[in-house]
Amino acid sequence: MIPVSSSWNLALAGSQISVTAHCNIMRDGIVIMDVPIESVKVTVARNGAQRRVCTVKTTQTPATLTALTNWQNPFAPAGNEIRPWFVLQYPNGTTEEVPLFTGPIITTTVIDTGVDLVVEMQASDRSYLLQESKLLQPYTAAADQSLDEAIASMCQFAWTGRGTLPIAIQPTTALVPSTGWVVKAGKNIWAVAQEIGASAGYEVYFDAWGTLSGNPIPDPTTRSPVWATGGQISGLKLATLKATRKKVYSVMGVVGTGSELVADKKGILRSKHVPIYGQAQVTDPSSPINPNTGFGVVGNLVRIVTVTSAEQAQTIAANALTLQVGHFAELGIGAIPNPALDVDDVVAISAPRLGVQGNFVVDGWDFTMSALGVPTMNLTIRPVGQSSS
Repeated sequence: MIPVSSSWNLALAGSQISVTAHCNIMRDGIVIMDVPIESVKVTVARNGAQRRVCTVKTTQTPATLTALTNWQNPFAPAGNEIRPWFVLQYPNGTTEEVPLFTGPIITTTVIDTGVDLVVEMQASDRSYLLQESKLLQPYTAAADQSLDEAIASMCQFAWTGRGTLPIAIQPTTALVPSTGWVVKAGKNIWAVAQEIGASAGYEVYFDAWGTLSGNPIPDPTTRSPVWATGGQISGLKLATLKATRKKVYSVMGVVGTGSELVADKKGILRSKHVPIYGQAQVTDPSSPINPNTGFGVVGNLVRIVTVTSAEQAQTIAANALTLQVGHFAELGIGAIPNPALDVDDVVAISAPRLGVQGNFVVDGWDFTMSALGVPTMNLTIRPVGQSSS
């Protein structure tokens, strides 16, 4: 959960609160200007190409933009970023801010209404910049450095010319092999960073502040709920549940590239590439996707070249199986939204008429807010306790 004060949940459950949204326009992490928001939508998805995407609409007078050239316009997708943030005002008048998103503007649409200019900005988190830029020549990850250092070095290399990249990756004892890794020309740094992170059992992502983050995937069964549904109800909709079996697997496999010494015809030992496999399947007998139930054995195989040991392959397979269950359900709730929630948070949800009752892991959410409307939020969740082996 994004760090907030202890009074945050109490305020969310109350009815005498005020909610507003603002948006900073930034370049190289420095705020250029602040604009009022007409509407904002932020989507967080663990398995998305970018974990966070955002759309902001604002209305400006022509005079606001008079002194700006078209290419340098802060609303133009030419190196600028946006950071919308959510403000909650407590009944005693104090306020608290929670960031919703930080990332580069990808596309802008400007509409001249004859009076004002309506500017709509679509943005993705900072991983978009690392994904779009392909390597023009091979990149070598130095041998025997820790995997967190390798990820940080590669991303800093790709971030050249964009100011300072804030990094908060938890150290790991896993090392780059003594032979080093060579990333082929034409690949993008972000895909490689995620592969290396996966081989350490990590998830690598950009948080709401735009910080490059990497952490071991937590075990939800050991975590207490940080939030529970309830509070003010919006209209007559208490909850909406959407479930799917698309891209949901009961068995996950990982194959990597290992090596062994094999004698050639002259008896000389030479290194030979051999595949390394790891596999995990749902073992919880109460799980709806247990392969021994009517769901059956539904498998998916992932190839990760940075996997060089059976232990790594097994860890990745178990993590992949756990996380893909996040596709299983999407829940819309009638309570006041809580945009401080983050991926991996455990929440307690009570919607017994829909068969939803207990603790769930947040795999994503979308948050929508307009100047005149009530904020809404949809959670993507998976049940706690989907054990695998």
